[in-house]
Amino acid sequence: MRAIVTETEQPMIRQDGVRLHAHSPSALANEMQRRRAFLRDTVTALRPEGCQIYARDHFDGVWAAGLLKAVTDLGATGIEVNEWWASLAPDWLCPCCQRPKADIVHLSNGVLIAKAVEHHDHFTSYVSRSFTRDLGAEWGKNKPHLQDIQRQITDTFSAFSPVMICESCNQADRDAKTIVGTHLKVPKDELEYFSFSVDEIRSFIRPAKNRHHAPDSRKVVKVFETKRKREALRFRIETVDQQVRLAVQNIHWRSPESHPSGGDVYEGAWDLLNELGMTPGGNFDFLAYSATTRTGTMPANTWRRNRDRRTTPPSEAKIKEYLAARPHLSGLGTTWRCPCCNRSLFSIIRMNNKRQLTMLINPVGRGDDRIKVCMDCLDVWRGLAKEARVERDEVTRSDVLAVIIPVRNSRHKLRSEAAADEQVTAIMNRAALRSEETVQTEDNFYVVI
Repeated sequence: MRAIVTETEQPMIRQDGVRLHAHSPSALANEMQRRRAFLRDTVTALRPEGCQIYARDHFDGVWAAGLLKAVTDLGATGIEVNEWWASLAPDWLCPCCQRPKADIVHLSNGVLIAKAVEHHDHFTSYVSRSFTRDLGAEWGKNKPHLQDIQRQITDTFSAFSPVMICESCNQADRDAKTIVGTHLKVPKDELEYFSFSVDEIRSFIRPAKNRHHAPDSRKVVKVFETKRKREALRFRIETVDQQVRLAVQNIHWRSPESHPSGGDVYEGAWDLLNELGMTPGGNFDFLAYSATTRTGTMPANTWRRNRDRRTTPPSEAKIKEYLAARPHLSGLGTTWRCPCCNRSLFSIIRMNNKRQLTMLINPVGRGDDRIKVCMDCLDVWRGLAKEARVERDEVTRSDVLAVIIPVRNSRHKLRSEAAADEQVTAIMNRAALRSEETVQTEDNFYVVI
């Protein structure tokens, strides 16, 4: 049995609360490299046979090559990394400002800050306080069946679901609320329960590398007034107050009973399967071996369907109007083309199933092979990966191009079922061959359980 690696003597470096400090950037870099070497040895000793998961692709931290480069480039003498950041892959993009991690990190008094936060609607606090105000501090114990009512009201009246964003975007939300209070004279006790959503924050910031955002005051005020945010906030407050008053009288619409859902069953099963190393994508897919079909899932080849259906192309005027309202797309420039299907912005924008214009750009691939593709290429990318039962990054641009015929202002047409079958088989064979190769344990290529 392999021995667990024990950490060696610490070098001269100071831990100050949540930060590491060194006397120079080179000393900090040396400490980060030491931690990288220790982690490599540890995961090599602990990993189960056949594990093919790469730490560099799924996790980040003070040991990571990306942060080491940032320390060197920016001349940092300290570093602060929170657990959200460490849990997000190195190629993560902030969904708000669209910056990669290398552009998000910034210096604060010589310390490199690498932090992600969960952005949420502060109106959830109003719901919670309303129940406490009308039912007392112990209401959860005295009337536990009302906890479900509180959750439902919270979900219904929250402006958006919690989302992981970079610290700078979260700070921009706070700064924007200060602007609203100053320019529009909205009291702090109202703004305490208000938050801007990700798309709204994106509309009034101008992202830059390695620095916090400075919200545009004019755009902040425009968003708040155009969307009648204060009126909507007051409506939510009044409606929640009414719902809580009814709850005090035990008048509500929810059953007091609660039983395990399908999600609960899967969560419990996956906890056990994780212990056994038998989850999908691991060494052995226990559920796939045990069942003849997957409950609640669609067949893996559904991505092939309805690809001959054509929609009416939008007019040039409609496309220009759509792009004008979305600076993150129009900012790509008129010469931008999808690096996969080679369609231009004007050729990609199309009607969705709700007869609304749509266009999305998403990253695929790893490291130097990472590219941003249109939503129709991504759809095929995901479909091939799902059908071949591999991770999406196993699929390449060549795989996608082998099965599609790009169409202007529409989903890609499938070359043929035979072409799709052939490419799925090729992806599966390639992945199987890769899994048989010996896992290297060099500094930038190691595994973790």
